[in-house]
Amino acid sequence: MKYLILINLMFLFISCTENINKIGCGEITNIGFDSQDSLWLPIKKDSLLYSNENGAVLFNLYDYQSITINKSKCNNPIHFSADYGTLNKQLFYSISINKSDEKSAINYSFSKMSDNLIPIIAQAMGIIDIETNQPINTESVDFVQTTKLGTHELNGKTYNDVFVIEDLKESEVPEIDISRFYVNPSGILRIEFYDGEIWDRVD
Repeated sequence: MKYLILINLMFLFISCTENINKIGCGEITNIGFDSQDSLWLPIKKDSLLYSNENGAVLFNLYDYQSITINKSKCNNPIHFSADYGTLNKQLFYSISINKSDEKSAINYSFSKMSDNLIPIIAQAMGIIDIETNQPINTESVDFVQTTKLGTHELNGKTYNDVFVIEDLKESEVPEIDISRFYVNPSGILRIEFYDGEIWDRVD
């Protein structure tokens, strides 16, 4: 009986190995970021400085990490995130990149923080395919529009590969009062609010 079980297990292992090889998997490997992805990875900084008409707005680093996500496919995707928060307007934003064997995309989200500085209400705002350097707009998120501007001037400075991400429906997440913001591979360049306030990145 033991020999019969052993033979069955060996047959099952050989069959699984053959099936994996037939679909082109071989060994399951972890996906890594390539040179194109690296252009969009935020550089780790303890703080980021923005300016507005009243002075300076300081964003402090909350989290910065890259993790491998285990999935039952040929490859394990990788996820990167950089999170920053400021006491000004109690605003928190997250930049994250997800790469799988299908595509590599960067997305942005904003949150309001509670009085004890915990992100609570959040709004996803904008996705960019960083392999093709093109915006991703979906019908399921019809309240946000991402547009590629290319070379663009902001606050007297000229930037390349600029995208503008606009909130088309103020009432969708009213606590997040951002009307639009501008990004490029170096990060978020400008944030514009519904009340007319503008924050420009200070490089």
